[in-house]
Amino acid sequence: MSTLLFKVSNFIKNREKLFSNITKNFKYKRISNLVVCHKINKYIFNNLYKSANLFFQKSKKYNFVNMTPNGKLVPKKEIEKEYNNFIKNYYELIKSMNLHQHVKMYIFPVLRFKQKNINKLNKTRSTRSELPHSDAWAGWGSNSVLIIIPISGDIKNNKVVFFDLPRNLKKNWLLKKRYTDSKELIKKCNVIKHHFKIAYVCIADISVLHVTKRLKKSKDRLSIDIPLMMKGNYKLNKFQKSDAISPKKISLLSKKNGYYLSPYLKMGQIDGKSAKILPSSVSTIKISYIYIQT
Repeated sequence: MSTLLFKVSNFIKNREKLFSNITKNFKYKRISNLVVCHKINKYIFNNLYKSANLFFQKSKKYNFVNMTPNGKLVPKKEIEKEYNNFIKNYYELIKSMNLHQHVKMYIFPVLRFKQKNINKLNKTRSTRSELPHSDAWAGWGSNSVLIIIPISGDIKNNKVVFFDLPRNLKKNWLLKKRYTDSKELIKKCNVIKHHFKIAYVCIADISVLHVTKRLKKSKDRLSIDIPLMMKGNYKLNKFQKSDAISPKKISLLSKKNGYYLSPYLKMGQIDGKSAKILPSSVSTIKISYIYIQT
């Protein structure tokens, strides 16, 4: 067999260099060349856990009518306060990792409720997280990393699994693709050893394949997942701008003369039917008083 088959591509070398420049800002355990895990400060995690759980419990009160088939809990008018606290504490986590100075835009983090069985509405969706995929295929840029944080529930049997990548991949890997395009490639990949643990954040390069995996007798799981757009010489497209907030504004959430996030829709109002209103659309509003009690 030709040794050229094992030659590391410039694409992989560049991804590793970019990822190394990002992860040097915080302490971590290396899981692979493009995946690391960071132990979250106890105080920071407790605040994030409490705000995520309140957001979840308030959503549960409304029978999860704000949940997408893929488990995403989207903001609504009735849970505005809980949502703002959740976003604020997510920012505090990024800040505690010394990443905030290197972020170009914050994509609003997703609180995801993955039930013990796949949602029947999600079984045939081409973008379900139960298919191995890279978030770059959804349109997130090459300067992004993926943030995944287990919050509670059965994270042993209902988890996110990462895969390594073939060392000869080319740049076109980052172009938009169908999730089913990984079907053949996945045969060439190895599963990365499980490090999906409470009070840890997994950081992966945006190119990395990952998938929701349920084992036998799995139970419900709550976690956070979202790409994070890092600084670089590039322009944001409309898709990237539609669900993001600037570093300045997110740092001033709930503060006097700062900002708060106001969802456009109420519980029961349907998302996605209008191109003007996306599932997690919020308006960033200037305030002149302390909006959220912490």
